[in-house]
Amino acid sequence: MLLIADPQRPGLYVATPNRVWTRVRARLFSASLDRQLADGCSPEANRLLAARAAQLVAPSTCRALSRDLEHLIDQARRPPVFTRSPRAPLCRRRILAAEPEVRATLTLLSTPRPTAVRGVAMVRLLVSDGAGPLFNRSCPVDLRALVRQAAAALEPSIAGA
Repeated sequence: MLLIADPQRPGLYVATPNRVWTRVRARLFSASLDRQLADGCSPEANRLLAARAAQLVAPSTCRALSRDLEHLIDQARRPPVFTRSPRAPLCRRRILAAEPEVRATLTLLSTPRPTAVRGVAMVRLLVSDGAGPLFNRSCPVDLRALVRQAAAALEPSIAGA
């Protein structure tokens, strides 16, 4: 079941079934939906955002993001491999400089407790954005600050305030 805002009665929510097609569309449009959720859009705003939010806060998604962050730290510690690879190169120095913040975020994601969808969406965008500070040396965004923002947004009490 999904809770979405009732268009006829502002401030009230309607329970609606989470249909298979809605879940499929939420995965297909995940990049756009994740951006909206990371920017603070309410998951209850529409059916697709609600379905994507449910996918993001699932324990399996949080565990996968934790593994991704751990893998990034491990890869940043290893010497670069100079072969042709379709993968974006890591900004190793940035990642290692932000390791304490990344580890704190990793802990928040892997702790079995409710997490705020905005923070999970922010982490998901961080690890998947090839033009972001993890992979693009010319990206002007401060990785440490971005990771701290995501960690703060993972806390439901802070994110909901």
